[in-house]
Amino acid sequence: MVLETVDLFKYLVIILFINGCWNRTQQHISKHSFYSLHNLFIVCNQLHLSSLEICKLFDSLVSPIINYGTEIFGYHTAKEIETVHCEFLRKNLGVRKSTNLVALCGELWRHPMIIECKKECLNTG
Repeated sequence: MVLETVDLFKYLVIILFINGCWNRTQQHISKHSFYSLHNLFIVCNQLHLSSLEICKLFDSLVSPIINYGTEIFGYHTAKEIETVHCEFLRKNLGVRKSTNLVALCGELWRHPMIIECKKECLNTG
């Protein structure tokens, strides 16, 4: 029996590429996260929720998509995943794209998503 060599393998949402690079995997995950984020803001605009309630919904609905598979690629710098989180923070507060990320995180008492990814890596003993 001969095993076929493939360029990528998709297991649930995680795409494993032959070169072992996680950039395209994180791009795929961030694309799915943006869909959820868009739907979250559609609902939030209809309900007129507070910023704290929107943050709780983000942590319940979008964050699990972002953090799915971080046990595998969590050591890698996640620029695409952080982009989703920055977009959420900016839309939640209604500020421009030029607003400092540290100021956004501080205003909502949040931290960058890479810290969550590292925490997930350490918790999977």
